[in-house]
Amino acid sequence: MKRCKTLLICLLAMSIASANGHERFAAIKANVVHEVRASSAFVEEQAAKAGTPRRWLMLLAACGLVTMQLRRKHKSLPQRRIAPYG
Repeated sequence: MKRCKTLLICLLAMSIASANGHERFAAIKANVVHEVRASSAFVEEQAAKAGTPRRWLMLLAACGLVTMQLRRKHKSLPQRRIAPYG
């Protein structure tokens, strides 16, 4: 299996090294650079969108936390025994 991969890599290198291969390699390289830049721009744009928190969601979470703390402090939730003590 490794011999087949090595042979395939050698054949690919020989085809790239030909006269037309240089032009093709340059075109492939330019295409790859373009795709990487486009991907980077997309990732940065999505990160900027995700970085801005929604205020209503944060307010809702804060209200929930305050409510939980008040219930715990004032024991407004009834605490029942699961089984009698004895």
